[in-house]
Amino acid sequence: MDPEELKKKLQIISLLESSGGKNKKHAMQSSGIHKGTRAVSSYGLMPNTVKEFVVRNKEFQKTPTGQLILKNINNPEEINKITEQQEHDDAIMSALLKEQNKRISKNVDPSDDLELLNVFAHRRGVSGAIKSAKDDSYYDDPYVKAYKKEKEKKFPKLKNYISGEKQ
Repeated sequence: MDPEELKKKLQIISLLESSGGKNKKHAMQSSGIHKGTRAVSSYGLMPNTVKEFVVRNKEFQKTPTGQLILKNINNPEEINKITEQQEHDDAIMSALLKEQNKRISKNVDPSDDLELLNVFAHRRGVSGAIKSAKDDSYYDDPYVKAYKKEKEKKFPKLKNYISGEKQ
């Protein structure tokens, strides 16, 4: 995966989630598994998602960001502070996308658009992405549409960050 291509994809997600990192004060969740918490970081990562990812991903635990989060695993406020720092935010989001992609690609048809499924999974989870791949409903998701629009506007010649092929 080309780091520059991935960086551009992350820029688009950041634009959608926080106006490019300008508005990191996300809304408090009023329902669902994240009820009572708010997303942190320019990518809108939920604190529990960060914690679960680091606990589950042994490879990421070896990174400086992973070690820092593990050291503070029972301190949600400290995890939020770490995640709000751009270098850690980027490291988490990049690793999370790679892990997500592995899980999704094992469970969907090779003809499905892995890039868009990963974008969908950012909002709806990996299980939701796999389920939506069965009927291609992810193409109609408002978040996916917004991503495609921003990508086209900002980076019209950007390659697919999974396959490296031009879209």
